[in-house]
Amino acid sequence: MVQIQDIMKDQRTWLFLGGVAVGAAAVTILGSKAARDLAVAGLAQGMKMRDDAEAALSSIKEDAEDVYVQKFRVPDDDDDAECPSAEVKKIEM
Repeated sequence: MVQIQDIMKDQRTWLFLGGVAVGAAAVTILGSKAARDLAVAGLAQGMKMRDDAEAALSSIKEDAEDVYVQKFRVPDDDDDAECPSAEVKKIEM
């Protein structure tokens, strides 16, 4: 017959009880208004960072296209011939 003292000596029992305690604490903490406000603030900051990164990428893309067009569309000063047509390659996001 298994006795309570033998169960309390087993490491798996303590790990299970610790998991139950951590789970109960997590439910209490994550259910609080402060945790919700923190999560919302973190999500808002992440969305702002994403928007800033997209704006920077768009600016870099436009600058690169301008440089590409200038390089291949501007005729040489020494040559009076028409400049060769260059096709601008679109960069997909």
